[in-house]
Amino acid sequence: SNYKLFGVFCLAASCMVFSASQSQGAVGDTFKENEDDHIQYTVLTEEGNSGTVEVGYADKYRLEGDVIIPSTATNKDTGITYRVTAISYDGFHGCDKMTSIEIPDSVTTIGEKAFSNADGITSIEIPDSVTTVGPSAFWYCSNLQSVVIPGSVGVIPDELFRSCKVLTNVVIGNGVTHIGYYAFAFCYALTSVTIPDSLTWIGNYAFDYTALESIVIPAGVDTLGKSVFEDCANLTSVYFMGDVPADTGWTIYWGTPETLLTYYPVGNASWEAEIVDGMWRDRKVANWTPAPPQPEDPPKIEYIVSNKELILNFTGDLYESDDAVNWTKVESAVSPYKVKMGDRKQFFCVKEASSVPEDQVLPGENAVISLPGNVDLDINWIKPGTFMMGSPKNELGRENKETQHQVTLTKGYWLGKYEVTQAQYKAVTGTNPSWDKGADLPVEQVTWNDAMKFCSKLTDIEREAGRLPEGYEYTLPTEAQWEYACRAGTTTALNSGKNLSDEYQCPEMDEVGWYWYNGGKESYNNNLICTHSGGQKKPNAWGLYDMHGNVGEWCLDWYEDYPTTAVVDPTGPDTGTDRAVRWGSWWNAAWACRSAYRGNDKPNAVYASLGFRVALAPVVIPDGGDMTIPISDDVSLDMIWIEPGTFMMGSPKNELGRENNETQHQVTLTKGYWLGKYEVTQKQYQAIMGTNPSKWKGADLPVEQVTWRNATNFCAKLTEIERAAGRLPAGYEYTLPTEAQWEYACRAGTTTALNSGKDLSDWHECPEMDEVAWYHYNSNKTTHPVGQKKPNAWGLYDMHGNVWEWCLDWEGNYPSSAVTDPVGPSTGTSRVFRGGSWDYYATHCRSARRVGNYPGDGWEDNGFRVALAPVK
Repeated sequence: SNYKLFGVFCLAASCMVFSASQSQGAVGDTFKENEDDHIQYTVLTEEGNSGTVEVGYADKYRLEGDVIIPSTATNKDTGITYRVTAISYDGFHGCDKMTSIEIPDSVTTIGEKAFSNADGITSIEIPDSVTTVGPSAFWYCSNLQSVVIPGSVGVIPDELFRSCKVLTNVVIGNGVTHIGYYAFAFCYALTSVTIPDSLTWIGNYAFDYTALESIVIPAGVDTLGKSVFEDCANLTSVYFMGDVPADTGWTIYWGTPETLLTYYPVGNASWEAEIVDGMWRDRKVANWTPAPPQPEDPPKIEYIVSNKELILNFTGDLYESDDAVNWTKVESAVSPYKVKMGDRKQFFCVKEASSVPEDQVLPGENAVISLPGNVDLDINWIKPGTFMMGSPKNELGRENKETQHQVTLTKGYWLGKYEVTQAQYKAVTGTNPSWDKGADLPVEQVTWNDAMKFCSKLTDIEREAGRLPEGYEYTLPTEAQWEYACRAGTTTALNSGKNLSDEYQCPEMDEVGWYWYNGGKESYNNNLICTHSGGQKKPNAWGLYDMHGNVGEWCLDWYEDYPTTAVVDPTGPDTGTDRAVRWGSWWNAAWACRSAYRGNDKPNAVYASLGFRVALAPVVIPDGGDMTIPISDDVSLDMIWIEPGTFMMGSPKNELGRENNETQHQVTLTKGYWLGKYEVTQKQYQAIMGTNPSKWKGADLPVEQVTWRNATNFCAKLTEIERAAGRLPAGYEYTLPTEAQWEYACRAGTTTALNSGKDLSDWHECPEMDEVAWYHYNSNKTTHPVGQKKPNAWGLYDMHGNVWEWCLDWEGNYPSSAVTDPVGPSTGTSRVFRGGSWDYYATHCRSARRVGNYPGDGWEDNGFRVALAPVK
């Protein structure tokens, strides 16, 4: 069973905390919690006395009835408790005596074939914690009747429910973008499927041999794979909400009734261009009008004058002004509104009635957030200001890492009045990992990643409710925000305005916080609850409780040494190994509970004395700078910051090798972005996707034989990984670069054919190309490790040659006039790729050269380069 073991040595002027060592397991080890259990766990990760495991059967012939997978599992041999985060490959395959299974919301991954041939299951609920499901996970579950797929899954993989013969009803949550090949094929009883607006791609044979009678295709779907509705013998109507999907197989209706009608929106030009003799894809068509949202009547104002009164009849919100420039809302004004006429000039106008909820959080005011389950979260407004961060050299208990320096915070924010409680954490995440249980006690045993997931979910909840202030998000406070709010204007060791009279035990500390000498020691030694409900000690001047003691609190920053000069809005370094922690808990002596005391720990660390306090703070806009993204222990991704700017896209008419589709025009990119220093390598692709489709194998070779869809799936997965790790800049996502972003970065300020500042001396073979690229005449008909040729002025390698690089855009003609932030046509048949490859002549590898290809094609010279760009 779990246990806690701590100790304190107090020596002279220092306090040392240690934990007892335990015998350690190893990644890949398997165990059962009890000898007679029929499920077992395999260790995925391990860090000290915690880690993660995947679960599967130990004896499938004895596993029967209702099965509940726990959220944690303890190895009795080592005493280590692990979080159950995955269902293993083949985990419950063939467990045909199992009638139901409950998956905890600690699980994020369901492996390939995890429940295949589990014939006894009749329904399944996939929690919204799950982000990845492997192919064939529910293949041939012959008694599965209904399923709800949460939007968190994102991609429904190939053959997920293939041959689930009695599956009748499927609901797909908003957020799912892809339905893979054969995903619902041979589900002979499937009559109903709800497709969300988020869906963009439906793969080959996705609904082959189902009993669908009618289906609605959302406007965002741009790909319908080959034979997607083949042999759907009952299908009589298919409704399209938008344009003709740009990539549609001719055989989508093979084996469907001749009477099937395809309904398209009235007056849609893309459809009318495709319809020939009243037919599309060998089936008849009909008009329909998707019901649009009804617009509200615009606000209006009318007036009459009667008995020296101006009587206003209006709809919307009424505003008044003395100068017709500065307007003030007339609160609680209702129509008709009467104004006495006199000798003062007044102006009135109306605006659309505000849709802001009454409980909207407003800057400058404290707020109470209503969480699910009638749980409230109090947050206090913290106004911007300047303070001295760190401690003076004469402060009792001071450490060298507390260098005093001036900090200015230019934007106000909110901070939790109390530390996040267990009730609040459970209301948002559905779980409670705490050691000491109690609804009003602070949540503890949360990693930095857990705390950030709480913040992310709370942001989503409040945004959906319409209460989230524009430009703000729930997050952890930066270390500067935390100390500024803790001090509340004080410069002393404690936020009460007092200093410590003793480093370890003192009455000044007892006034403001729970620490080792007023409950922690006694409670711990007697195996009692060590934390306390918030609000029992004295608050600071800004109304914040327990900033000293109770539990330590995670901060947003990576940990680093303080600067020695004044700074503005600091957020810490871009990368690091430890996150900042503001200690001061029931476990600590007084000196470690001071306003200036700094701690740090690994992001996956958990302690019974470590929790967090939520902030509602301005979204941080990246200020640039190159960075390295850790993908795994030995694989990273180098990203180069690309400043916004203006350039001439395309080629001049006299450029050697120029094509007619390279019309030169001015492009302005208003937002900076990051672009991969190198083309994505095979080891990077393998680390994210778990596969390597390349013809030529080599860890540092560029990945190839990837389709446009493969590349965008890689970007989507990388985005989710980095968001979960708390490393994703707000408002940014991993994606393919637009064609404009690609050429702007390739040129790096040059206007020549090559980004070296040189033009070609020959169409086919030339020494200028040999300097910067692997191409037809120096490649030996193969790819080469990235980064061996000369980079451009911005430090990007292989923008010419090696492999073609997919871009985000549909292929289309260039405009002839200046454009800003272009993203290409809204529809098309081919996606753009750029840069040339090992197999092409010099002219094909120029900065301006443009080529398109079908999104589903991937050749041995097709690769990509990832961008981290503003969300579009």
